[in-house]
Amino acid sequence: MASVFPVIGSWWVGKGYRVGDGKYIELGSSSTPWETAASSVGTRKWTAEIIYTSGDDNQLAMRANWFTADKGKTNKQDFIVTWNLPAGVSRAMKFEFELPGNYPMWTPSVAVPNTGHDINIAKLDIYETPEPGLKVNLSGGRGSEAEGFGTYYLLGDRAKVGDLLVVFYASQYGNTKARPPAGWDFRYTKDAGGRSGYVAVKRCTAEDLDKNIKFNSDSPTEARENFILYSIGGVSKYTIHQWQPNIPILDTTKKNLVAVQYHVYSSLKEPVWYSPDAQNVTTGGKRLTSGSWSMTIGAISNSVNETFGARAYAWVELEESNPAPPEIKMPGVEIVDSGSSNLVFVYRNNELAPATMRAVPRGYSDIYTMLGTRGFLVAHRGGSVSWPEASMRAYTNAVMYGAGALEVSCQKTKDGVWFLNHDRTLQRVDKSAPDTPVTEMTWAEIKKYTTIGEPFMTVEEYFSAYGSSHITVLDPKYSAAQWQDLKKFFPTDAQGRIIWKFSIDAGWLANQWKSDGWKCWGYSYPDQVTDGRINEWHKPWDYIGMSWEASDEVWRRTTALGKPVWAHICPTRQAYDDGLAKGAIGCMVSGVANIYSDSLV
Repeated sequence: MASVFPVIGSWWVGKGYRVGDGKYIELGSSSTPWETAASSVGTRKWTAEIIYTSGDDNQLAMRANWFTADKGKTNKQDFIVTWNLPAGVSRAMKFEFELPGNYPMWTPSVAVPNTGHDINIAKLDIYETPEPGLKVNLSGGRGSEAEGFGTYYLLGDRAKVGDLLVVFYASQYGNTKARPPAGWDFRYTKDAGGRSGYVAVKRCTAEDLDKNIKFNSDSPTEARENFILYSIGGVSKYTIHQWQPNIPILDTTKKNLVAVQYHVYSSLKEPVWYSPDAQNVTTGGKRLTSGSWSMTIGAISNSVNETFGARAYAWVELEESNPAPPEIKMPGVEIVDSGSSNLVFVYRNNELAPATMRAVPRGYSDIYTMLGTRGFLVAHRGGSVSWPEASMRAYTNAVMYGAGALEVSCQKTKDGVWFLNHDRTLQRVDKSAPDTPVTEMTWAEIKKYTTIGEPFMTVEEYFSAYGSSHITVLDPKYSAAQWQDLKKFFPTDAQGRIIWKFSIDAGWLANQWKSDGWKCWGYSYPDQVTDGRINEWHKPWDYIGMSWEASDEVWRRTTALGKPVWAHICPTRQAYDDGLAKGAIGCMVSGVANIYSDSLV
């Protein structure tokens, strides 16, 4: 994404010196854009992308300088966040942050705190965090040139810097002289079934917002010529398909911005080529009652219906830079009718009950889908508050309630059987069990007892049931040194479906897992943040855990480490909501039935 603020090397003031478009900032120094660069706070959710070189692990603190709505300086400033930057050469990092609700406009100020080191910043882009999906900020249509639609068009505040500007220009006759201004990517069609025109695309700049843009030709024309204009946010890539006389075949995996040229008679109604779920329908030209007329109709739609009078079609394929996460039904999955049914047993109101279903509800398809789902849920021990932990009953219910990922704590018995259990002994889940470490008991001895009244599960049984349908977060507990032995139970696509878990101080384990190609999650607690231990301990881990009830300051310092953070262990809906509000991207949840209110079957 393009930065809202100018390049740091040229237009930022403060100590340090310019290095190309970048800047060298010394320890204890800061840099700030010129006051004229003040920008609206927008949604207050922002992203920073930095490319830097630092010989040591470093820190960069950011503050907000506040301005009034007319860019008047307030001389007030708020601390926002401190980023931890690992040592490296031309290293790229990306951070998200939120501005407090103080003033309508701001500029950033970055500083190297006394705990940091000199740093060479090659690039610093700061922009408003894109909302999921495409966002049409402006859609404008203009009538025919014969009626004087005007030579110029002013965007003003109806578009945003970084938006994709798309123009469909249409002419009643072939070979129009109209062309887009310099700097636009365009495709021109001389003859599309007797029609002509161009499709032009450009990234919106601040300069575009402030000047009139000329789309038509200086040469007078007898033809009816019109255009429609879109300004769309959230687009990463595009492909132009120029005007053609045939109905287009659209790639439905993309978002398609389509336009259709018409030339018909007064007796006909305005045509509708687009589907009922089309977005942002816009017209150029207008339908007449006294004679023939030409019109161009545009819409975001993945289907085109043929209507009388359609002469030419053009479209632009759009790829979203920040796709909307898949819809999550709470609770819910679709059970596909396969033509047959099987009897499956589930638990309702603590009683075994039959239910008919045609497929086991599937969880997240892979790790990246899970992480891209805002507020994802991992069922802790299958839902240890809702059902007997680490049992088939718990995991079955968690799946039926809609959990897409499952957490498993396991250990190895004296005779080599891996089974699901959290504690060193069985006494917490079965008071009749002896005070003997499970690693010193045989499987036959273990099976004499229960996990809160339910039979213990083996790891093999778990992976046979849910290893291929759900993400597994796997904690080898007191048998961690033997973790390699667990791989014999894994499905073939395990590395995209399993995340290893352990205490964040066990960096030796994380290093082993990462060297073997796995992702891993280290859970931590507030005291490890307040005393600074986490600053070193977090480094080997892909993801970090923090208790949902930790203070806002602890959460701020944890998220500032630059790793995705999960909240743990949430027993209630309120705890789940609190964790997300403090900055978690997802949650480890023990009270699954308190989040997903009912079983799917």
